[in-house]
Amino acid sequence: MKRAFVGLVAVLALTVVGCGSDSGGSGGGTTTGGGNVLDVDASDPVAVAAACEAAEVTCGMLDGTQAYCGGCSGDSNVCWGGSCVGGDVCEHDSASPLAPPANFYPMAEAAYTRLTGGKFKLFYVATQGGAEPPFTKVTVELDHDAVANKGVGTYDLTPADGDLGCDLCVRGHSYCNSDGCAQAYLPESGQLEITHSGEPGTPFRATLKNTVFKQYKIEGGKYVSYAKGYQWCMGDFAIDVEVPALSEAEDFCVETGTGTGVGDNIGDYSLVNCLGDEVPLHSRCGLTDAVWMVATAGWCGACESFVPKVGEYYTDATNKGKNLDIMVLYAETNAGVKPTLDQCLAYANAKGIDPAQVFVDKDGDRNWAGTFDHINNYSSGSFGIPWSVVLDGKSMEYIWSSTLGTGSVYEAVESLIGE
Repeated sequence: MKRAFVGLVAVLALTVVGCGSDSGGSGGGTTTGGGNVLDVDASDPVAVAAACEAAEVTCGMLDGTQAYCGGCSGDSNVCWGGSCVGGDVCEHDSASPLAPPANFYPMAEAAYTRLTGGKFKLFYVATQGGAEPPFTKVTVELDHDAVANKGVGTYDLTPADGDLGCDLCVRGHSYCNSDGCAQAYLPESGQLEITHSGEPGTPFRATLKNTVFKQYKIEGGKYVSYAKGYQWCMGDFAIDVEVPALSEAEDFCVETGTGTGVGDNIGDYSLVNCLGDEVPLHSRCGLTDAVWMVATAGWCGACESFVPKVGEYYTDATNKGKNLDIMVLYAETNAGVKPTLDQCLAYANAKGIDPAQVFVDKDGDRNWAGTFDHINNYSSGSFGIPWSVVLDGKSMEYIWSSTLGTGSVYEAVESLIGE
């Protein structure tokens, strides 16, 4: 049986700004200001400046173009309606965890996630973060069948009913890693204007306007408001992403693969483990229910605690009779060089992982080159570790990526091993 799914595509860079932050940031929004949509060469700074001035836009993206009208900084660090504004938009909070860091590297992705009954939901995420977690995310989920006119229109943003899922959801998330996100934000006010609904193989284009998020807790499967929650002034924000066409994965391994994205059967390739054995990925085909792959490095502080957790989870699952395989992809030592087999063995032992399940994956200057040549990491300008992917063991279908995937890696694994 084939399963229809869709891959993910890297798209426009974008910027998220925290309320009242002392750090400078760019407002990545779209607005028409007082003018009309203009046809402008985004690579010509003189033409862009003239177009932004004509449209009375001082920050963010110019509607219908790739023209960037500038960012905001200092006391007026939020792009709001095409203008830079300050603390009068919402409460000042210089301690906001959502202020953009100095090493800000934004990225955005789009996909279709599977629902029961053969239906799909559009999932869009914009992520900020550096080489290591934590990350901050803004997500949009859209169920085309449940939203009038296939999603085209303007919608007021509210906290809704507090449920974790909804037909049209806009959410903020902070302190995210492969385990999930520690903090959740729901829109207090603002609008989502959708101009193209993003059905498979078409663009998803929308604008978040005058958006304010408020921090919520998650308790008992619901969002719960609390008085000490931070506010996050996002202002105006443009979404413009090509949604991939639907693809189909075979329910068996395909030697050359059907592609490199989520929903594809990943082709065979080999890595050398700490014992010096060359191990093909497809040697696992049909012998396990799930393959959990983790990219790591000796210099990665976040990996120090995460990788042992992977080993503990694996041991616990297998002790319960679950059919799980793990692959720890070790690219560099703490000195930033390719590990020798002895260094690989020492790393595996220190983390409590079977050395046969830890692999050296570096080719020249390229970290995790063997894996990333076959599996799309959706880095889109930035890449954070520990990075996890989950494959279906019977077919090596790419099921989940920590770069974009909804929920946690544990939920993805458990969907396959039957926890």
